[in-house]
Amino acid sequence: VAAGFDIASHSVATGFGFGRKILTVSGDSADDFGVPVIGTTLRTIDGVVEFAQECTTLGMGISKELTLSSLEATDSLLHETGATPGETMRILEKYVESQRGMEGHEVKEAMLGVAKLLGKLEAIEVTQPLMLMSGAR
Repeated sequence: VAAGFDIASHSVATGFGFGRKILTVSGDSADDFGVPVIGTTLRTIDGVVEFAQECTTLGMGISKELTLSSLEATDSLLHETGATPGETMRILEKYVESQRGMEGHEVKEAMLGVAKLLGKLEAIEVTQPLMLMSGAR
């Protein structure tokens, strides 16, 4: 999960970086061509974009911390209640198996396959694979 947030953070930085660079270069070019009012306007817009980038970065940081804390708390609670690693996956497998012939069964099987694959990737720590699928509804 942390890796996903890191990727998103780099993507945001890259996207805003490109946008801000375009504004800066365009503003400088406008000044060079003797149209300072356009350059000033573009630098003002760049300031607004910079503020938006700071807000987005702050929001993503808060979201990351809340998500990681929530997942950690969930893991701790599951551990304290005696849940064994992989128990959630076994429950999901049983549920998917019980839905044979039901509408949407293929989607459930695909989600289960993705969760299993993500759980096996060593580069990404997936302690709660079902959390990754919550947005797939």
